[in-house]
Amino acid sequence: MKLLRRWQAERSGRDQAATFVRELLVDPPAADVHRLAEIGTGGDADHARWELRYVRRAAGMLAAQRDALDDRTASLVSATLARALRRDPAVAAGRREVSARQFNLRLSAYADALVEKSGPERTGDRLGRVLLSFAGRRDPTAADVQAAGGIVTSFLSEASDALRRSFGAAELPEDVAPSAIKSGGESLHQRQGNRGRLLDHAAGPECFSFPHLADYCSSPVPKGGLEPPRAIAHCALNAARLPIPPLRLVA
Repeated sequence: MKLLRRWQAERSGRDQAATFVRELLVDPPAADVHRLAEIGTGGDADHARWELRYVRRAAGMLAAQRDALDDRTASLVSATLARALRRDPAVAAGRREVSARQFNLRLSAYADALVEKSGPERTGDRLGRVLLSFAGRRDPTAADVQAAGGIVTSFLSEASDALRRSFGAAELPEDVAPSAIKSGGESLHQRQGNRGRLLDHAAGPECFSFPHLADYCSSPVPKGGLEPPRAIAHCALNAARLPIPPLRLVA
């Protein structure tokens, strides 16, 4: 029964990731394409459309990494999105490696803009500068930066909403006060037991096709123990807490 429940949970997770990724593959609104073509690509609507496709997909990956309820959501989304991009009919087969590299560069740049805290510039403006830089605009006005930042932040908001629709929203049990969660007391998953748990966290997620995500994961397991080391290292977004004593200290 335990194996059956695990299989059902894994299948449910894959289905949820597929639903989420389908929303990330929807083409950007024509109004946003037109606006970016005006302020960023010198009127090239096709270039603007591709930049906004990258923004939407990057926003989805960042939402999965930052906002997910389950530690393995980001790796599920990463694997599902990678498979979808390898079959993207809008990209010629011989250009898919180039497209993957371009996407990784943008994903990394948007992630860095979100976590950057130095300087007075607002997060939205930093995101707008990243978009305009990839679009080819080197000397944007403040108004153009603000407009581009508004596009990126709206895509991030839409990605967070899509993540909640696909994977569900957090529900606090009636017997748990919000202050207990905030103060670092017993976790929501601990109180809920298996209810609301997507997958067993013990193995931790795997970083699939987007290498920069390793920067946001904990360090790989340093030595073999419970199982042989894998070609693709485990890198949990929240370190797994296994009920196993630590390794002996060497005198």
